[in-house]
Amino acid sequence: MPSVSLSPAPKLQFFGTDGNPLVGGKLYTYAAGTTTPLTTYFDSTGTAANTNPIILDTRGEANVWLDSSAYKFVLRTSSDTLIWTVDNITGVEALEAYILGLLAAPNGASLIGYTPTDSGGVTTVNARLQLLDGVSPTTTALDASAKASVNALRDASGVSGGTVGYVNPNIWARTITGAAETSFEWTIVGIVDNYAAAGENVALYGQGNKRSTGPTWGIVSEARDFTSVANPTAGLIGLEVGIFANGTDTALNRVAIDVSVGKGVAGGTINTTSNGLRIAPTNLDLTQGQLTNGITLQGNMVVGVQVSSSGIWGIQLSGTHTVGIDLGTATTSTSAIRIKEGANIAFDVGSLARLRHETTGQPGLVYSYNGVDKVLFSDAGNVILGSTISWTSAFSSTSATAGTNGAPPAQVTGYLTVNINGVDVKLPYYSV
Repeated sequence: MPSVSLSPAPKLQFFGTDGNPLVGGKLYTYAAGTTTPLTTYFDSTGTAANTNPIILDTRGEANVWLDSSAYKFVLRTSSDTLIWTVDNITGVEALEAYILGLLAAPNGASLIGYTPTDSGGVTTVNARLQLLDGVSPTTTALDASAKASVNALRDASGVSGGTVGYVNPNIWARTITGAAETSFEWTIVGIVDNYAAAGENVALYGQGNKRSTGPTWGIVSEARDFTSVANPTAGLIGLEVGIFANGTDTALNRVAIDVSVGKGVAGGTINTTSNGLRIAPTNLDLTQGQLTNGITLQGNMVVGVQVSSSGIWGIQLSGTHTVGIDLGTATTSTSAIRIKEGANIAFDVGSLARLRHETTGQPGLVYSYNGVDKVLFSDAGNVILGSTISWTSAFSSTSATAGTNGAPPAQVTGYLTVNINGVDVKLPYYSV
């Protein structure tokens, strides 16, 4: 059934006090609230003005078209006897202008209803537009104190059920590039031109607030290869972080990736986070993928990896490896491995067998076991034993006189000086 409405009167007809058509009557038109004549028109074109007063025809009728102004009508008989006066009369155009004026007013959008398709809750256009100028439409919104150029709010707190794995985004942006596209197509760009001397000024920020037991992410960056082509010639980068600057950074303030941990709520207990950086196949499923290099460092670096934290382990290797640390192809000018003076290198899981270098006493390399020093290889070239020497080579027990078979030669070649319990003794040795 079509939508219909009441037709306006195509002609105005006026009657006298006797109820008969006011033949020859006079209709005076003035600006509302005044006695200043105001023009009316014969037709909708607004080009043919009526006389003022308008002289009614033999049926008491007249064509009266109004502009956007407000009028005062004064009706008189042909002899100018007053019948009535009506003030503040407006036409359809004036009514339209009035309505448009209401809508253009500061609260105009609040006069128009709006029903979102996501929740179905009736609201107003004003409430939805408030999301675009950064004002939250609800006093209970979590971001009620935030002022943003665009504030998009999706309240899914009343949503139940749904399909696991189906994505319902608050903002969805997607770019499709053609095969011949050579320009840079970036779906979302965040730029902050920071001229401030303080504060925290961020180009792109993601925050995941964990308020229940479900998994939560702050930011997820993912790159998917749908070509199924091995050894691709073009890159596929999940996340790229770049620092572009000039000059040195002695204050160590330029950080490409900064991983920080803190408390979830003020006054809570200290936060213990298991992994600052975890690199693994998706969902720890070894059938999903593998990495050729977990971490690759290339180019000029003063320090490749620096560990200045305090804890039980600085670096720990577990799992199964052919070689734990491989320096076989590295070029080092002074040392392949360098440790702190007096620190130990352990050779067993209990750290019983250890090796260290000392500068006190007899400076040199010390081998100890279970906390007891066993051998010192001094920097001066001496070997100092901490216990009895145990010879494993077999010695001949043949008895003979000097110079005969099985006996030492009669002439001593030289002597070895050995310090035993602080006393130097000489041991002869012979040529063989």
